[in-house]
Parts: sequence; structure tokens; C-alpha cells
Amino acid sequence: MWRNSTSAYGLLARALHWTIALLILGLIPLGWYITTLDYYDPAYRTLPNLHRGLGVLVLLLAVTRIGWAIANRAPPLAVSLKPWERLGALLGHRLLYLATLAIPLTGYLTTTSKGNPANLFGWFSLPALVSGGEFYQETVAALHELAAWGTLALVIVHAAAALKHQFLDHDGTLARMTGRLPRD
Repeated sequence: MWRNSTSAYGLLARALHWTIALLILGLIPLGWYITTLDYYDPAYRTLPNLHRGLGVLVLLLAVTRIGWAIANRAPPLAVSLKPWERLGALLGHRLLYLATLAIPLTGYLTTTSKGNPANLFGWFSLPALVSGGEFYQETVAALHELAAWGTLALVIVHAAAALKHQFLDHDGTLARMTGRLPRD
């Protein structure tokens, strides 16, 4: 139930996958909205803190997800996949794992770039590890935004591939991650 089987992902892998996916799909538009706020907007005081806190949550969940994926092998890919589809799945998954680490880390570096700690939900703060001034802040902020755009593109391709395999190829790919095992 908790662990992956030879035909489907286990409960923990599915919960981590969908939680991270929903958080990222919410954080990307939230981040873009935050960039439109001016200093005097009341939301400017609350939304960046929410964005930072949820971003750190994504990082923690992503580290857990990657650790779980290493300790608990994924079910094998459908035998019907072409070699280029296998390569695409491997690269796509690895890039998504990388993105779930890169986006929160560049966000943290952007927030703390001037030496100030990152306040998380008002509960605690993460100290600044690197302080680099304006150019450094602009550079890591640009990387953060680039990673968000790249991740959005990867998520779209990932979702399209899953839907293609489920509904056109009928190979049960999507069912393995929703908990609904393919019918024989």
C-alpha cells in the first residue's frame, strides 16, 4: 500500500507527487502575481511570506520524494514505450526532480541575497548563507523565474505525455499515479 508495486506507485509516492504538483502549480502564478504588487499594496505584506513558506515546504517534500524514489524503485515503464519515449520519461522525471530543488533554492537565495533571513509563516527564519547585493539578487531572481518557466513547460509536457499514454495508448501510465490500477 505505502510502497510501490510492480504495477503502480504506492500511497506515499502518489501523495508526495500530487502535493508537490499542486503546490508548484499554485506557487508559479502566485509568484508572478507578487511581482505585479507595489510596495503599498496590503497583499505585498502577506503574499511573499506565504510564497516563501510554501516554497520551503516544496523543497522539504521534494527531498523526501527523491529519497523515497531512491529507496523505493518506481514501477517499470510500459513495455510498449518506444526507445525515445523511455529516454524522454527518464530525462523528464530527472529534470522535474531537479526543478523541485532548484526553484525553492533560488527563491531562498533571492530572499536572503542582501543578508536578511527568510521569514517562514512568522514561525521561524532561515538565515542568509550568502550575501551578495543588488547584482547577485537580480541574478538569482532571474534564475528563479527562468526555473519557474522551465518547470511550467516541463509540467505541461509531463501531463500531456501522461494523458497521451492513458487515453491514446491505453497503457495505464496515468492510472499508476492516481491509484487506479489498469484493468486487464
